[in-house]
This record gives sequence, C-alpha cells and structure tokens, in this order.
Amino acid sequence: MMKLYGELLMALALICPTLGYGVELPKGQPIQIRIEVSYDSNLYDPFFESTEWGYPWWIIKHSDGHIENTMGGPTDENELPRLQHTAKCSTSHQFDHQINFCDATLLPDGTLELFIHDESASTSDSLRVLVKDGQFTSQYWTFYPANKGDERLIWTTTRQDLVLDKRAYNKGDELRGRIRFECLQELTNLKDGGRFPKRITIQGVFRTQVE
Repeated sequence: MMKLYGELLMALALICPTLGYGVELPKGQPIQIRIEVSYDSNLYDPFFESTEWGYPWWIIKHSDGHIENTMGGPTDENELPRLQHTAKCSTSHQFDHQINFCDATLLPDGTLELFIHDESASTSDSLRVLVKDGQFTSQYWTFYPANKGDERLIWTTTRQDLVLDKRAYNKGDELRGRIRFECLQELTNLKDGGRFPKRITIQGVFRTQVE
C-alpha cells in the first residue's frame, strides 16, 4: 500500500509541481469562459464558524478505530498532524464526496488565485480559480493513472458562479466565498474517436487566509 500511495504522490507532483503558489495546470486545456464575480459583504454559512479538521492523505483512520500511517510514521493520534478544513464543497467526480481544502494566493500581478482541492489518495479533484479586475476563470482537472500514450483528458467549463465577501484582499486577510461550478470532461486522441463525455460539478463554500 505504501508503494501505491508513493506512486500516486509522485504522479501528482509531475502534473502539478507548483501547488500552493502559481498552480501549474495540465497541458492542452481549452480557453475557459470568463464572467463577473459577485460580491456580498454579508456572505454567511455555518461552515465559516466551524473548526473542522482532518488528517493528511497518508493517514487513514479505519472503521474499527485503528490508525494506519502509510508513510511509516507515528500512529498515536496526539502525534499526528491535523489539517484545518478550509472548504466544504461537494463534488460529483468519481463518487459524491466532499472537498475540504481551499488555498488563496495573491500573485505578483495582483491576480487572486483560489485552489480548491482534495487531500486524499483516493480522490483528486483540483479546481483553480483566477480572479482579476472583477472577473474570473476556472480550470478543473484530476489525476487518472490509467491514462497512457496519446489518450488525454480535457475539461471545459460550462457553468460557473463565484461570490466573494470583498472586492480586494491583502496578504493575511481572511477570505470567504461560495462557488458553483460545472465542466465537461472528455477523452481525446482515442483511436476509436470516442470522447466519453462526463459532467462534473463542484459547489459549496470556503474560508481561508490569503497568502
């Protein structure tokens, strides 16, 4: 199992080597739609007041209560790292589940980058949102270890709505937002010409600190 998780981590690093600052996208993606951001200074959700947390992806807590550290480290709950949840978004990718993390980065050109993502070895939703001059674009991607050769996945945004609590942020500010997103996933360059389209949706809220 450790070997499998290690291979997944290495593959994700190759696809997204700069996660957290200037997220690098998978190649060959279409130009995505750009629309206006909505703003609501009174934006609220119970999640904004919560203190939910989880373990990093390599820590597995089994149904019988015992903890497995797939990296070979400690298994004592008091010694394990905890990650505060910064998002509560539902996704339809693979199976219905929750995305718990959002990072916000203010890039050198003034663009606000939001990176909504899983912290899991079994799911791999990634959604990058770029906000500048009151407009935003979104790019989704995920990791499929079965893809080989000329087979390639593309994701085309078909719907997006973003609400933020402020029009401008500085580093260190708390950011609150809500998103509704939909894209079409397709395989390309297949010998039989099939594209196997699949719709993926993400919606929910996030609260994080701007880096």
